Amino acid sequence: MNPLLSNFHLPRSPCTEENKEESPIVRFRGRNVHQRETPLSSSKRKMTYPDRFIRSCVGEKSELRAFKFNNNVSLGKCNEWDRALACSLTGISSKDLDSALLSPNHTELDMSISNIERHWADKKMKPKHVKEHPPTLIKCSIFDIQDIEKNFYLNILNISKNNVCAVGLGNQVSLMDLATKEVNSFVLNEEEDEAVNVTSLCWLDNADLLAVGTELGDVEIWNSLVLDSPLIINTNSQCKINTIVQLDENTLAAGAQSGRIFIIDFNDLSIKSTLKHDNSQCVCGLAISVNGKYLASGGNDNKVKIWNTSFEETCLISSLESHTAGIKALAWNPIPEKGSLLATGGGLKDKTIKLWSAIKGQELISVPVQDAVTGLHWLVDGNYLVSTHGTVGLPGTVQLWRCFRVNGVYKLEEIPISSTNSISPHTNRILYSTLSSDGKLLLTAAADERLVVWNINSPKVLDRQNNKKNSSIFDATIR
Repeated sequence: MNPLLSNFHLPRSPCTEENKEESPIVRFRGRNVHQRETPLSSSKRKMTYPDRFIRSCVGEKSELRAFKFNNNVSLGKCNEWDRALACSLTGISSKDLDSALLSPNHTELDMSISNIERHWADKKMKPKHVKEHPPTLIKCSIFDIQDIEKNFYLNILNISKNNVCAVGLGNQVSLMDLATKEVNSFVLNEEEDEAVNVTSLCWLDNADLLAVGTELGDVEIWNSLVLDSPLIINTNSQCKINTIVQLDENTLAAGAQSGRIFIIDFNDLSIKSTLKHDNSQCVCGLAISVNGKYLASGGNDNKVKIWNTSFEETCLISSLESHTAGIKALAWNPIPEKGSLLATGGGLKDKTIKLWSAIKGQELISVPVQDAVTGLHWLVDGNYLVSTHGTVGLPGTVQLWRCFRVNGVYKLEEIPISSTNSISPHTNRILYSTLSSDGKLLLTAAADERLVVWNINSPKVLDRQNNKKNSSIFDATIR
């Protein structure tokens, strides 16, 4: 034997019967590792090498290792902490706890546990690793619009589902396809000597039809593909039609300078009914809820009125009266679950944005702003609100708000616009605004005779775990 190896004791071969008990084999990563006793193992216990993925039970109490669940365990043998915890979780008194556990159907206990599950399901908490980024507004195009009427109470800017912009310029309506920049126009009352000015515009669900309100109290339906021979509905009011909104596939609502709201069937060109918002003050804003059941009207009487249009006879259900100036800006939340949430904005003497539970007539929050509110638009997710503002002689502004709830209370938080867009492209107050149906384009027109098109980048939800740099398949394994 080599003398250098004489001091080393090699383990016996594991293949013989005589050393099988003395030298058990632990398989570790595919190799046979023989156990051997060391001088420290005075008790001559065999060392164990636990698997790295399964915790070892060596050293734990034998009672704990042998514990098995069975249906006959009574909490009467548990300590006070166990009983208190069980009572707190299930809502069952300590006196009735044992009987609930031992009952054959466990009805009372099951109901308590299901209540706990529903409680946590109702929380609907977002994972901490999910981060929501607010939308951004970027001005992308500016157009000159000469001879635009500078009147706070009118609504002469609207965009169709096909992203065709309609703007009223005196007695003329200009139509511009925002994709191709192609422009068409038509003139009201062209065959007559006296010009008739446009006072309101509204694209219908049929994206080729445009409803036009006039200063004579008429509502004209134009086909944008033909631009000839409009259908004319005469309201006999002989006053301006300041605002128009579509209620359903056959019906329009038109708000007039006289304080009346005309419900119009544009299929048979008739007036179905007339609503009285006010005896003398004009109607300057109309908005229909996402489910089509409720109509909101804002007027120069500083009131917002909510009408139920789902019946044959439209009826008034609430009046919102905390504004101190005329209300032109109205916007229903587009999410069906928030269908009764209404945003309103007041004029120059008011300078507030308010949120309402409109059906109940309850004011939820009022936020002061620096200028009169001329337009309000919810983005498609219902969590963000865009507002437009203006004061005579001052640059018009656009603001973005995040709407959320804290402990059941609504909040509006202003989202700063990026530095590249912080300077307003308008040198005078914004009077008119409209949002595309997909929520990606905002159009604003101001007293400076400029039309600005804004791109809106929708909110993005980023998962930090899915956006790690240098990600690898090895990141998914246990190291």
